[in-house]
Amino acid sequence: MPIAVQRGGVVTGWNQVGVVSTPVIDASTGIIYVVAKDYLNGVVSNRLWGLSVTTGAAKFNPVRIAATFSSGGKTYTFNNSTQVNRPALLLSYGVIYIAFGSNGINGAEQGWVIAYGAATSTSPTPQFRGAFDDEPGRDTAAIWQKGGGPSADSAGNVYVETGDGPVVAGVNFGQSVLRLNRAGNGLTLGDWFTPYNWASLRSHDLDLNDSVLILPNQPGLHPYLAIAVGKEGTLYLLNRSKMGHLCSSCTSRDTQIVQELQRAVGLETGSLIYWNGRVYSSGMGAPIMAWSLSNGLLSNAPVDQSVKVTGGHSPVLSANGTTNGILWQLQGPGTTTSSPLQAFDAITLRRIYDAAQSAGRDSLPPFPHFAQLMGVNGKVYVGTNSSLVVFGLL
Repeated sequence: MPIAVQRGGVVTGWNQVGVVSTPVIDASTGIIYVVAKDYLNGVVSNRLWGLSVTTGAAKFNPVRIAATFSSGGKTYTFNNSTQVNRPALLLSYGVIYIAFGSNGINGAEQGWVIAYGAATSTSPTPQFRGAFDDEPGRDTAAIWQKGGGPSADSAGNVYVETGDGPVVAGVNFGQSVLRLNRAGNGLTLGDWFTPYNWASLRSHDLDLNDSVLILPNQPGLHPYLAIAVGKEGTLYLLNRSKMGHLCSSCTSRDTQIVQELQRAVGLETGSLIYWNGRVYSSGMGAPIMAWSLSNGLLSNAPVDQSVKVTGGHSPVLSANGTTNGILWQLQGPGTTTSSPLQAFDAITLRRIYDAAQSAGRDSLPPFPHFAQLMGVNGKVYVGTNSSLVVFGLL
């Protein structure tokens, strides 16, 4: 059964915890992997389930998530009570990556990434493949990413952003971007970046909070790039081969990274999108913006932008390859039926659809904080508090 009352500290406003994160499907086996938090016989657990995508039947007995992590001569144990899986699951090279933050700021949570091998014919139950704790011996630095999942590059490296928390360079990683490498039955820290003003970001609750955008290989000095962004709305263009660590001498910007556009995209930025040489951003109370990417650098100002949007939800892009791009965006806080779905031409960012103009036909019920959209097969799917709403052509 899901937990009816949150355990482990401050609540987030939910009255129940069960499946919070977006599942992932292994197309080669027809298994959808889901993490659920439950409370059975007085024990709190996060469990990894594998279900048939056609019947919903369990493919194996659920695996109770457990892990330890060693740092500085000490061993730290994953605490199921204080941790919850908000980011979407990632499946990369046959490994499922599960990132954890907190039920609320409960004073005992940390940011964990825990890996399990996906089920195969020879190993039908997922096996533990490694774990990383971003705040050993400390607290906070949750990995939540507004529900967006960890990112992976073509080499199988995994990238996450971390939330508010202490920073001790090379040991504790609040307000940071991490690159994790899988080595045998372990996850190792491959590289990292922490903004120079991490202490100010922490004190103002402006942590990094989105999925890292992995860009296609680029011409120029730095072909392997990624973009990170947080609540402050600063874009950090990072060299994935040398992410920059922490610049202790920087006083006004991070000079050791490829490019930094400070407070460029609005507060509470949604996940970034790359399409056709452009990067798209969406912030609370700010326009959707398009930034050109040329020779491995972003334009210093947006090349196009829409009318302002509200809510801080992440957009999704649908397209026919490199043509007919449409950006879909939820508007408003999601707490009432007056929060509509909107669509924008991805080239001009002109609004081409507004559900609020449908005389109630396309209205949405209330939906979650930082809701996620999905576009597939000519339809857009919106998960609300009580239903799944599908938009498509009439």
